[in-house]
Amino acid sequence: MKYNVTLNEKEKLYLPLELSRNLYEAGYGFVGDNYLYLEPYEALYLLYKNKASIIKDGKPLSFEEAFKILSKNTSKLWERFVVYMHLREKNYIVRKGYGEDYDFLLYDKGSNYKEAYAKYIVTILREGLSISIGKLDEMLDFARRMRKELIIAIIDGNGDVSFYKASKVKII
Repeated sequence: MKYNVTLNEKEKLYLPLELSRNLYEAGYGFVGDNYLYLEPYEALYLLYKNKASIIKDGKPLSFEEAFKILSKNTSKLWERFVVYMHLREKNYIVRKGYGEDYDFLLYDKGSNYKEAYAKYIVTILREGLSISIGKLDEMLDFARRMRKELIIAIIDGNGDVSFYKASKVKII
């Protein structure tokens, strides 16, 4: 089944819930007012996989057109799309994270995201960019308080993604 995702003038992506319950069950989007609302990277992934069309003003958009429109108001869209696609291709359930620093919540493979809890927080960095030790320490503390492990996804210049689990060590 191919879904028709509407992109409205406020750049919200949605489709009627009764036509998209399978997407919701598979871990996409969030429900409100009888609609399933998608994050831009989710809609782009479905468009890329030819599982959905993104419709604006009654006409379907190409991937490039949709990306151009959505990237105007969405920071790190390309990075989030690349990492999201990589994780979805590996059959992970990936949900929206907490703000700018914590891009995704990641569930164990095979878990039911509605019953289980996300075990990981994923943050995305581009190769060559750095974060301070203080910022990394703050992120690790946040992950610990949330009872999750921190995963750092690094995207290299070719668009390949490497994942690293970050943790604190005590030096005696």
